[in-house]
Amino acid sequence: MQLLSTATLLLGLIFSIIVILFIVISVLLIYSLLMISIETKTYENGVLRLVGLSKANCIQMIIVQSLLFVLPSIIFAYAASFPALNEVYKYLFKNQPGVVVSPFPTFFATLLAVGLGLLIPLFSSIVPIQKALSKNLAESLNARVSKTKGSKVSIQEKGESNALSYFIFGFIGTLTGIAIFYLLPLAVLNFDIALILQIFFLILLGMILGLTLISFNLQRLLELAIVNFVLFFERASMKMMIKKNLIAHRESNKLTSIIYSLTLACIIFVVVAANL
Repeated sequence: MQLLSTATLLLGLIFSIIVILFIVISVLLIYSLLMISIETKTYENGVLRLVGLSKANCIQMIIVQSLLFVLPSIIFAYAASFPALNEVYKYLFKNQPGVVVSPFPTFFATLLAVGLGLLIPLFSSIVPIQKALSKNLAESLNARVSKTKGSKVSIQEKGESNALSYFIFGFIGTLTGIAIFYLLPLAVLNFDIALILQIFFLILLGMILGLTLISFNLQRLLELAIVNFVLFFERASMKMMIKKNLIAHRESNKLTSIIYSLTLACIIFVVVAANL
């Protein structure tokens, strides 16, 4: 029974990290799709605003579009959960015939899955809605000018600063220090296996996010290395044009690199966890 409870705790922690990674990847992916849709339909949205589309209708349109990304997946995933849970339970408890489990999701599990499935697109729509509402009508209707901008200029007044990012990273660092230097020794002294495993898996999750940030910061160097070494046979003018295009699409490339890094980290984590 002790072995069963430990295995259940370990599986719960593994699935919690997988769910967190899936939520982050889903938010970034839906956000990327919405931003691409807004950028490519700038002229159409400008025409709709010209004929009387209100801000509330624009918000509803973006939210409905984001929900359409997840509603088929929610229905398909809930239908596929019944045979999947049945096979998982057969594999886990094949040597314990006395254990009776139900392959049907509980009401709380169903409510949690549907709630997360609906909150993810709503959370992903916040920045695209702000982006769509901030566009100027004259610029939206100007189809001759490219919407891709290679440079960005921001003016900051004296005494004005955005300390939200510093506060978030400082808060996360403080929680990490408390968990490592206070909760972890306390769990070791009290022989609290559950707390020890939770702290170690949170540290592992932080390492995954940290390596993703490292790859995010090294993206520009990797792009230059690929252009210079892989395309060594191209002319200098072609290389310069490719570098200019990479600069013009830097924001979308950064988002794509984050999604790719997190997805690759999630796949590696699942493969390693399956071999434990």
